[in-house]
Amino acid sequence: MDNIEQFGFSVMHVPETIAGALHEPGYSFSIGLYKKFKLPEIMIVGLDQELSQTLIENISADYEEGRALKVGEFNADIVENFNCLVVPLDLPNYIAYLSWARWFYKGNDFEVVQIVYPDLLGLFPWDKDFSKKILQPVLGKKYAKGLVG
Repeated sequence: MDNIEQFGFSVMHVPETIAGALHEPGYSFSIGLYKKFKLPEIMIVGLDQELSQTLIENISADYEEGRALKVGEFNADIVENFNCLVVPLDLPNYIAYLSWARWFYKGNDFEVVQIVYPDLLGLFPWDKDFSKKILQPVLGKKYAKGLVG
C-alpha cells in the first residue's frame, strides 16, 4: 500500500513453484496502474523478477507520458528488438493469479493485460519450436494460439 501511495503502483512477484510433476512459472503483476491511469494493470509470466519489475516500471512511465499499450496487438516498444503481444486476461485468470489486485480493487472491476514475449529466436508460445525452457502460458484464451483471423 505504501508503494501505491508513493509511486502510484506496486509490483507483486509470485515465485515459480515445483510440486511433484506440477511446475508453475513465476509471474509478476502491477497493482494501482488502473486506478491511477484507467489503463490496464500489467502481468508478465515466466521472466525473472528483476526484469519483470523493470518492464512494468517502463510501461508505467509510458502511461505517465500518455502512451498506452495496443491491446490485442503486437507492440514493438516493450522489449528492445522484439515484438510482444499484449493480451487481455480472461476473468478466471483474475481469480487464479491476481488475489492481491482483486483485494485492492474489491473485486474484478479492473483491466489486466499479459505481456506475451517471444523466445530469443522470435518465436511465441503457440509456435511449434518455441523454447521449452520458457514456461509462459497465455492467459487470454482468445490469444492462446496467437493472433488468429
